[in-house]
Amino acid sequence: MEICALLAFSADNNNDKVGLLLFSDRNELFISPKKGRQHMLRIIRELLNVQPSDRGTDLAGAFQYTRNVLKKRSVCFVMSDFWATGYDAPLRVLARRHDCIGIHCWDPRERKLPDVGLVKVRDAESGRQKWLDTTDPELRHYYVERFEENRAYAASAFRRAGADFLSLQTTDSYASVLLQFFEKRAHIGAH
Repeated sequence: MEICALLAFSADNNNDKVGLLLFSDRNELFISPKKGRQHMLRIIRELLNVQPSDRGTDLAGAFQYTRNVLKKRSVCFVMSDFWATGYDAPLRVLARRHDCIGIHCWDPRERKLPDVGLVKVRDAESGRQKWLDTTDPELRHYYVERFEENRAYAASAFRRAGADFLSLQTTDSYASVLLQFFEKRAHIGAH
């Protein structure tokens, strides 16, 4: 939420238009790009109050929808955990016309399962629950491996599409990471 608000207000300070697409396994809400402080506040209000109707993730569908609704070349920030597959081709098509930047947000507990004994977990998308024995070193290793594979897949998909990709840990100072990212882009663009 804070990253989205920071990006929206930065765009507003640059007198740029800002829009929003919220999606799950369907497009939940689309707000057309516009300028102005009231518009930014509406976007933030929607982000704070969103109640998705579904739990899945359809990045491919979101990319296709974005490609269809954005008529002018735009900068598209895609904020997700990227726990999805099959979005490579739609991302490449979107990135041909628009400047796409993937922002992978993750909590340290998503990467490293703590050794705390038996834990009942629930899959956020399917709702299925099961018990995990977090004392099992193989399970903890698998957990890290699966996270890294997902992050590598997303980074590779964006790179192949000619798009940028950032991976931000929720405990990081995201403002400084974003500032460094934009300074690097400005430096590369100047050459």
